Amino acid sequence: SDDGTARLWDPTTGESLLTLTGHTDGVWGVAFSPEGTRLATVSADGTARLWDPTTGECLLTLTGHTDKVGEVAFSPDGTRLATASDDDTARLWDSITGECLLTLTGHTSGVWGVAFSPEGTRLATVSADGTARLWDPTTGQLIWLIANFPNNAAASWSPTTNQLLSTTGDAWRYLRAACFDDDGRLLSLQPHERYYSPPQPGTEP
Repeated sequence: SDDGTARLWDPTTGESLLTLTGHTDGVWGVAFSPEGTRLATVSADGTARLWDPTTGECLLTLTGHTDKVGEVAFSPDGTRLATASDDDTARLWDSITGECLLTLTGHTSGVWGVAFSPEGTRLATVSADGTARLWDPTTGQLIWLIANFPNNAAASWSPTTNQLLSTTGDAWRYLRAACFDDDGRLLSLQPHERYYSPPQPGTEP
């Protein structure tokens, strides 16, 4: 929320279970770890935080970005965290220690979305610079670039196919998002969404 908090709710009753406080500006993104034992939040205050979703305890505060942080994603094995920032970079973190492992540079405007591939060997970023990029999340090497793709807002991998969905919006007014279910079926599709089939690991782009 723009009030600087995140809330956990009971999806059956609608009861508010916890309010996570600590950010000093709006919370723009949240993600559960694959095992469900940790929750990541990112904020316009330039930080990411990791929480115990049962107790509400803040476990780690990740600092290093120099502008708003708007998106966050766990790796499939839960050991790494990716963050996207208006400082034109994405960062990869050790989700246990909080160490910054890599800073991905190359975008020339804010990075609005990050998404790990299902096997965790690739990371997609999308940016207001009109590009989507594919990275090796271990080395930070750029694997693939989609140019001339305006106003990228979010990215999502199909869990069952080598398919990346990038959604676009109209600047800050019409940001869109999409997601897949566990069987690889797209749950929502709106105008301006596009599919790409990135190269497999070990192949030439």
